[in-house]
Amino acid sequence: MEDVVKALVQSTAAQQEANRRTTETRETLQQLILAQAENAMAMAKAQKETTETLVQQILTAQMEAIGKVREEQLSATHVLRKEIRAVSDKLESDPAGGHQGPKIIRASHYLQKMSTADDVEAYLLAFERTATREGWPAAEWASILAPFLSGEPQKAYYDLEPAQASDYVELKAEIMARLGVTTAVRAQRFHSWAYSPNQAARSQMFDLIHLARKWLQPEVNSATKIVENLVMDRFQRGLPTPLRRWVNQGDPQTADQLIALVERFIASGEVLHPPSATQARNPKTQNATRTGKTVPRVRGVEEPGYVENTRDISPRVQKAPQYNQMSRCFKCNRVGHIARDCVNDEPMDCNDAHSLLSGYDHAGNDYDPHFCTVKVN
Repeated sequence: MEDVVKALVQSTAAQQEANRRTTETRETLQQLILAQAENAMAMAKAQKETTETLVQQILTAQMEAIGKVREEQLSATHVLRKEIRAVSDKLESDPAGGHQGPKIIRASHYLQKMSTADDVEAYLLAFERTATREGWPAAEWASILAPFLSGEPQKAYYDLEPAQASDYVELKAEIMARLGVTTAVRAQRFHSWAYSPNQAARSQMFDLIHLARKWLQPEVNSATKIVENLVMDRFQRGLPTPLRRWVNQGDPQTADQLIALVERFIASGEVLHPPSATQARNPKTQNATRTGKTVPRVRGVEEPGYVENTRDISPRVQKAPQYNQMSRCFKCNRVGHIARDCVNDEPMDCNDAHSLLSGYDHAGNDYDPHFCTVKVN
């Protein structure tokens, strides 16, 4: 029995020892597996880092290579453009290869055909600025502009003589004159400007500035010329209406031309209506003629000392038909003409009501032309 027990004890001890060794072996294997896994992870991490470094280095090298290639291409393109430009300039300056030729002007690259909706002044200003920027010769401006004109400006170009049509200044002046844009018209636009409450004040201020610049042209005229234009405008506005119309039709550009037109008008009036012998002998008439004043007269009776102001009567109106002494003007209440042919700027004398309602017959007797006796039934 004891032998059996010992055998069991020994068997149990051997079993426990085997279990212990198995456990130790298992733990050892687990530790080995964990160590191998850590080693594998470390190797993978190191390999990943190495791969990323290599990829980054490769990409950097490729980018540097691409940048160098691009710089080389840009440099080659720049050099090629210089060579092409040099060849083009050479061909333009020397197309035949042996003599100096004119520079080719490609105006169609910058200008468009003038249309009816275009403002002529704005179009010509754009042309001048483009020609100045591109360095076109000023002597060729008229010939460059001609193919782009249309309508009345084109007709003005073809109506001018070849020598005048080749001058841009004369061509521009003729175009403006055909369109009615003269110095007098520009001055009238400036003086007729009026403030509008429906528009912004700043916009209206710049509109007035543009009108003043178009009239005075400070970029072309000197300060002396601008002052002369202002004085001429004020002088013209102070003239009598018939004389002012005569002067405006002449479109004077200088003060001397303006004075010449006024003197010509006065001389034509004195030639067509010279003073009579009676007026020449009458001291009162001579004094009135020198002072420019009219001698009072009785309505309906021509006084010897009365002188019509012939300077305010245009030659065209002075040729009006003559009427008898019974014809009385409704405008000025004078005899000898009717209101249609009246050129007297002075209003009717309304200070004395009796003078307006009374008249005289051929015998000199008073009569009332506005009242008469009627009998009803």
